[in-house]
Amino acid sequence: MLTQRSTPSTGSPSNDQVFTTKVFGAVTIVAIIVAHTAIGVGGAISSHVATAHAVLTVAISVPIMVFSKRPTWIVAAAAYGGVCDVFWRMTRSSAPWEVSKYLLALGAVVLLIRYVRDWRHGAVPIALLLMLTPGILHSALVEGIGFARENASGYEMGLISFALAALAFRHLIADRVDAWNLGWIVLGPLVAALGVTTHSLLTNPDIEFGSESSFAATGGYGPNQVSSVLGLIALICVLLAFLPWARRHWPILAGLGMWSLWATFLTFSRGGIYSLVVAGAGMLLVGVTKRGARARSVILLAVGAAAVSVVFASANDFAGNFLEGRYQDRQTAGRSTIAELDLEVFGAHPVLGVGTGRADQYRGEGRLATAAAHTEFTRVLAEHGIPGLIALALLAAMLVEGYRWGLSYWNRLMVVALSLWALTTMLHAATRIGAVSVMLALTQLRVSDEVRSGS
Repeated sequence: MLTQRSTPSTGSPSNDQVFTTKVFGAVTIVAIIVAHTAIGVGGAISSHVATAHAVLTVAISVPIMVFSKRPTWIVAAAAYGGVCDVFWRMTRSSAPWEVSKYLLALGAVVLLIRYVRDWRHGAVPIALLLMLTPGILHSALVEGIGFARENASGYEMGLISFALAALAFRHLIADRVDAWNLGWIVLGPLVAALGVTTHSLLTNPDIEFGSESSFAATGGYGPNQVSSVLGLIALICVLLAFLPWARRHWPILAGLGMWSLWATFLTFSRGGIYSLVVAGAGMLLVGVTKRGARARSVILLAVGAAAVSVVFASANDFAGNFLEGRYQDRQTAGRSTIAELDLEVFGAHPVLGVGTGRADQYRGEGRLATAAAHTEFTRVLAEHGIPGLIALALLAAMLVEGYRWGLSYWNRLMVVALSLWALTTMLHAATRIGAVSVMLALTQLRVSDEVRSGS
């Protein structure tokens, strides 16, 4: 049932929509995992399966967004579509490359039009959008509208879709049932990517492991992006473990978390593991400061550390002991060099930057000069200049607001975990994958401890 909520005494946003739903049980959860594993394996065998999934996702999500009378379904549809891109890309589906981010943006716009009546708390995300505008216009004036449109879609849509979704989500209030269900819905497409990776690992006779990321393990698509979403599976499982229903479903959470960890390690891309570890450390810091949650936090830390050790040993054995050497390597595969070059571009063009998609034209010569940026922060500085610096400050401010406006301990735990995962992923994978935008946007969703009628 949709209701209105007055301004809390803490100074949180007012006139916010409250939505409710029924809690997912074991049957629904297992169905989500099994169905999406099958979709993933099917997509690994035939790209037509992944294309069919993309068509169905759009065909189902868009009507839900446009006609649903429940904001929770719109959020779920936008978030689900927003994290599908890695699965569609690694299976070479015919889905447009950035369609996931557009689905997230569409869901946000629909929410804003249909349900948000008070935009007084939209100043920060709107300002972020405005700060990206000069760089896009600069690119259009110098290179032409076609170039600017293509590069705005490829480089800016991550931040644009996040800002739009944040503008909508920060006006919504969910309860813990909504959070539990949304977690499993988001896990669906991520499990499909896990299915593709697992199929590749178990059936590819030519797979070899060494000192580099394994494209063979990830279906030929970027291991960095794949490892990021696989690590996100484990993080979401840990987050869900702090909700009341986890006690009845801990074997599923533990099994899925360990399976995803195993596959993440075997991509031989370290970014997904590093982001998971940083986010987990942030959760621990929040947990030990909450009376009543310290014991659970410490127990989960101990169990998690033991699970990581066991899974690492299994993955290392599977990879012929090459995994251990991979994590002893401290090289950054050229990402730090590209970031340094982008900082030099920013230093030479600090006022408005060089325009969206044009940083590689100013990096000089060399193998990495024309490479795509992997670090979002330095790319934004190089291409947007001072407005880009302001945009990054606004992004940080929104994450702080998400924490301050949190209505419950779990809400703040979620904000810290998803913020740290997204920010660290932006260090090594920019905003290439829609999951970054979705996770950043979810930090703006407030979650109450109340469980309202209908749950």
